Amino acid sequence: MNMDKVKEYSKKFMEKEYPDEAPYHHIAWEIFQEVVKKGENANLDLEPPAVRDEGGDTIMAPMVIQAFHTLFFELGEEIESSEDSASLKPLMMEVLSKCKFSSEFSKKIIDFILEHNNG
Repeated sequence: MNMDKVKEYSKKFMEKEYPDEAPYHHIAWEIFQEVVKKGENANLDLEPPAVRDEGGDTIMAPMVIQAFHTLFFELGEEIESSEDSASLKPLMMEVLSKCKFSSEFSKKIIDFILEHNNG
């Protein structure tokens, strides 16, 4: 799996969807890499953080990184080679659903990947 792709997609997604938090993506990425280096389960099951900012919003970067990692780990080859987004989208939804990502969040992630791959 190409971790550079996970980093690139998650960073661009953060810039688009969570611009206030995007400047801190690198911190979440460093923590994520440490977890991966420790040899944790390849299909990481990280709990979304309970960390809150001053406004009380959930910090999204770790969840965004985990979603991209999950999709590229499970379906990386299909994502890279597929030109048929109609058949790929349900597979991606199934993978994220199994990992307990909300359907609204999953749709945003999937649409971003499909947009990015076609653009």
